[in-house]
Amino acid sequence: MGSMILVGYGFWRLVLGNRYRDVGMMPFALAYVVAFAGLVIINFWVAYDEYSSRVLRGLLQETERWSHVRGWTLYLVTLWLPFLLLMLAFIGVPLAARLIKSDRFSYKNIAVSAVVFCFGFAVVFWGLVTAINGWHDPQSPGFFLILSETLPGVAFIAVPFLLAVYLASVRKLRAANLQNPSQ
Repeated sequence: MGSMILVGYGFWRLVLGNRYRDVGMMPFALAYVVAFAGLVIINFWVAYDEYSSRVLRGLLQETERWSHVRGWTLYLVTLWLPFLLLMLAFIGVPLAARLIKSDRFSYKNIAVSAVVFCFGFAVVFWGLVTAINGWHDPQSPGFFLILSETLPGVAFIAVPFLLAVYLASVRKLRAANLQNPSQ
């Protein structure tokens, strides 16, 4: 997992180039912390929903729910963390660094990136699932189901990741421009 963070940091330095001096590492680090918090929130939500439904069906005692929710949340975070770090290193970090470098980082571009990623991921995943299972397999999830399951990840991880980079880098870049107005 540490190597994926280092790969992301390598992309951060490589894509930013000389702008790295002005931006620094703080936006990168803050964005990773925010993305991790989003991952914990999503997995807590999934675990709570699963074990609440088990309590409602009578499969689990109410008093046992919270011990299961904590453990399942930790399990899911551990399971999904490598995928999160991989996606951030190869998609999120280069995108954020490229937007900073080209001076096109804005709320509008964050929203556009989130929509493109959400639909793009859903299309790719839907295409893979239907190609593997066949087009007429009733067990294959539909496009809109995959899209609806992608939305929480984008809303709680991708968007906060980009917002953290944007807000932290804007502050750093403004401070750098005030110190060196000739740039």
